[in-house]
Amino acid sequence: MKLVTAIALGMLFAASTVVAQVSAKPITENQAKNMEAKKKVPEGMTEMKSPMLLELKVPAADFTSATVAKMKQRSWATTATSKFVCDKAVVKSVELKDTIHRRGRATIEVKTQIGTTWFRQDINLTLALLAADGHEVGKKTWRHLTIGNDWGSLLVFGSHTKQPTLKIKMPQTDFIKLFGDNQDLTIRVVVDIVGDHERKGE
Repeated sequence: MKLVTAIALGMLFAASTVVAQVSAKPITENQAKNMEAKKKVPEGMTEMKSPMLLELKVPAADFTSATVAKMKQRSWATTATSKFVCDKAVVKSVELKDTIHRRGRATIEVKTQIGTTWFRQDINLTLALLAADGHEVGKKTWRHLTIGNDWGSLLVFGSHTKQPTLKIKMPQTDFIKLFGDNQDLTIRVVVDIVGDHERKGE
């Protein structure tokens, strides 16, 4: 019996030793990217070349309807942009909202959620809001914006989904004119993947 017990303990110790043999070492960003599965574009998505231009029509009736107007903050949002992928970057959603009007002033916000399936990716992003006649109400560009997937943000060199926001302040009278006669606005989003030559400043 003692012999059997000794053999069993020996086997248990050996098994524990095998399980405990773990090694860890840091990896570079390029190594991490190479470890990611080379997935095809998911079904239902459209692959676009860089730079990618997205234009969204904001139905004035939806944004300024009687139901929405009763809210303290009117808003319109869509996730239709998530059907398009540029390299690995995806604009997950776009939202347009206005803040509470005070002292004859209004503020419009155009907010996006943008991420990538890479752990880390640099892009140039431009957001613009256009009136019905085509003139720019507001515009902003973010250069070398680093995005990533939310799981990848756990890594030292990883990043996560970003929410760049364009804020436009204007007189309330101008705000009313924007939506006069049910005129639709246009949100323009441009995603430009930063290449190696641009990273080096060439």
